[in-house]
Amino acid sequence: MRDPVHVVHRRRRRRKPGEAALAEIRAMQASTGLIIPKAAVSRLVRELTRAVPGHTNELRWTVPALMAIHEALEAFAVRLFEGSNLASMYCKCVTLMPKDVQLVFKIRDE
Repeated sequence: MRDPVHVVHRRRRRRKPGEAALAEIRAMQASTGLIIPKAAVSRLVRELTRAVPGHTNELRWTVPALMAIHEALEAFAVRLFEGSNLASMYCKCVTLMPKDVQLVFKIRDE
């Protein structure tokens, strides 16, 4: 056995700036899973339905109904960010700004 003092550690390869982010983006694009956690969406839906006037008791949700809302929410968010990214690229900007998201909202009348 080797003495622990003489163990050689390999240095991790240093990635160029942006390389790790691009690898993460490619992995996310290849995946088919949902990005937002289920518990967070469930809490949001329940909180919003508690605010509905005229309902004194809490509304109950089935799992398929929550999953349908979750899918729709993620599809909406992806579409919104795709349009916002195009708007920021048109302005020759690298960073996505709130004004880009607002522009997409105005264009799509949502």
